[in-house]
Amino acid sequence: MQLTVQDRLDILELAARYSWAADCGDAKAYSETFTIDGEVHGKATSEDAEMGSLQTLAKGREEIKGAFFDAFYNTQAGGHHHTHNHVIEVFEGTVRHRSFWSFVKPVDGLLKTIGMGTYEDELRHDPEQGWLFHRREIIATGVSS
Repeated sequence: MQLTVQDRLDILELAARYSWAADCGDAKAYSETFTIDGEVHGKATSEDAEMGSLQTLAKGREEIKGAFFDAFYNTQAGGHHHTHNHVIEVFEGTVRHRSFWSFVKPVDGLLKTIGMGTYEDELRHDPEQGWLFHRREIIATGVSS
């Protein structure tokens, strides 16, 4: 499988739509960046703990739209996700996307980095919906207290 320039642009657009939907509280648009059977997994660390194991946070678009998004948005409203250093590659027939992320939010009148880490994604192409996340791993490598 060879990715075209248009494929790569569409995948970058997908990453941007994910962040915009999350930051604007649009649960429907957020969940629609995933395949129907999409999965979200995550792991985090803090200054006091080792890197945790990968946990399943939500499976299926409806669960992503419901419980996961509600919990996520309610704790992060008012902030913005920034993604950068995107790498898109085909590995053993699977399209993968990796990027760094940071999340910033105003706190006491100052802009504070709340968290940072990486996204590790497995993507699928739907003929009608284009590129979608099939599996997203959210790995927090730095979390502010």
